Amino acid sequence: MKKEIIYIILTYMINKEDKMFFAHCPELDIGSQGETVEEANSNLKDAVVLYLNTIEELGTRKEIFKKRNITIYHYKPKPTLKKINIPKSYNNFPYITQQAMAIS
Repeated sequence: MKKEIIYIILTYMINKEDKMFFAHCPELDIGSQGETVEEANSNLKDAVVLYLNTIEELGTRKEIFKKRNITIYHYKPKPTLKKINIPKSYNNFPYITQQAMAIS
């Protein structure tokens, strides 16, 4: 039987603390770290995929998505861009991005 492909939108926030970057996905409450923004983001994506595969195997995906108010799409949502103004004096503002993730 062919698996249904669904999409969800997740937010990734990356903060720099000292010499490390810490990445967090608030919708799933998953975090990771790296020595660069790219490494922290890559490590977070790996952790998110592992988590999503685990809840799918356990059969708890629907329950967890409902509890965390995660919307399931049956088509790839269009990316959105939100502009915000950040004071120049605030140098530790997190990098924030939203991405659609396909789940099969």
